[in-house]
Amino acid sequence: MPGLAVCPTCRQCVEAVLTGLPKLYLASETALARPPRPMMTERVSGSTQHGLPINEAAASARTDLLHVTAAWAGLVVDEFGLTAPARRTVDELAAFLSRHLDRLLAHPAAADFLAEMDTVSRTARRALNGGPSRRVDVGGCPHPGCESRVTVRFHSHGPTRHHVACDGGHTWPAQQWLLLAHRLGRTAWRRESAPAGTAGGRG
Repeated sequence: MPGLAVCPTCRQCVEAVLTGLPKLYLASETALARPPRPMMTERVSGSTQHGLPINEAAASARTDLLHVTAAWAGLVVDEFGLTAPARRTVDELAAFLSRHLDRLLAHPAAADFLAEMDTVSRTARRALNGGPSRRVDVGGCPHPGCESRVTVRFHSHGPTRHHVACDGGHTWPAQQWLLLAHRLGRTAWRRESAPAGTAGGRG
């Protein structure tokens, strides 16, 4: 896109991330009282109190979502002389960033903005999944101009047990995994990343 420092696909990815941040923030509130699996507790000697079972990963993710969106909104306000959002909430901050997205993506810090948005959204999703994940590097991103690595994340819990994406924000749904595997020349990866019973099926 003319004037932007990123490709159109990257713009679409970060726009989708911004749209989903308020829902992630709201969902993480529910997850606060749900301890991650496995639950690890430490008993204080001589005490019968075990403390409040807070999901620290969800709490940290909520804090990061607010701080990161606020920081980037602050940059937009300072750099372009705009009025800040009326409230310092994730929904208003994300909407503000969405309205001024092209300004940000034409800024020299556009790459940092993409990376931080991707990181906070992924961290929040991992906290909501409630379980650890394993990450496997499968090759360089095939998108023109993108030098990021494509990875597969295998989650032990949650509705999405496999997630395929590059660090630059490009993602591939399950129906595109076979095509991606051929493009990467990694047929062995296809067998490992496909859900059980579908390795030989159609994408």
